Amino acid sequence: MAVFLFLVIFQPLDLNKLSFDDKVISLTGIAIVTFVSLSINLMLIPSLFPRILNNGKWVIWKEILWTIWSLFIIASGYIIYYKIIGLALFDVGVGTVIKILLLGSLPITFLITINLDRLRKHYRKNALALNLKIEEKQALATQEVVFESEYQKDTLSVKISQIVSVSSAGNYIEVFWVNDNQEIKKQMVRTSLQKAEEALAKYPFIYKCHRSHLININQVKKVEGNSQGYRVFLNNGELPIPISRNYISKFQDIF
Repeated sequence: MAVFLFLVIFQPLDLNKLSFDDKVISLTGIAIVTFVSLSINLMLIPSLFPRILNNGKWVIWKEILWTIWSLFIIASGYIIYYKIIGLALFDVGVGTVIKILLLGSLPITFLITINLDRLRKHYRKNALALNLKIEEKQALATQEVVFESEYQKDTLSVKISQIVSVSSAGNYIEVFWVNDNQEIKKQMVRTSLQKAEEALAKYPFIYKCHRSHLININQVKKVEGNSQGYRVFLNNGELPIPISRNYISKFQDIF
């Protein structure tokens, strides 16, 4: 569309010399050559040579060279196309090359501008989302959860970020956590694992991996796989905790 409007408004090529059919052939060819050239330069070559055209290492001089190369490919495509169809629309010369490069620069400039704006919006949006996650994590670090005991004397209050695991132990639960000095602590609380799960329900990183165990995903030190599925090693240094088959899919998603 950009090339078509440029041709109509600025008349860089003397289209008045052509019949209506030749004008259609000429404009259609320019559109096809432009589309194919950009597809090769912006899609095919980057997919074949991802290391060379790594966006993470892209700098302005590479962009300039790449733009010149793209314009050269487009200009060459125009000249070859007109040679093939036999239209004597122009003689190849400095003026003609400049006109052709101007034609090619329109879609190139348009796409680069759109792409830069898209990337800017994309990273701004992601940065805002990441900052919100950071704020949420910092807020969670100060929140405490209370494991109410049937006996008031062993009720436990601990920071949610410090919890390592909660395991069922008969009529009790065994809570492992890391204190402010990075020491592993544990305490038995007279309550059920179901009640502990309810108290931790709003924290997505506390995950029920087994009917007898809740673990803090952030406290996983290592994961091992065997014929039965996964086992996780936590920062409490205790024996590994199994991941039940019914919980494997959710574990992979959360982890």
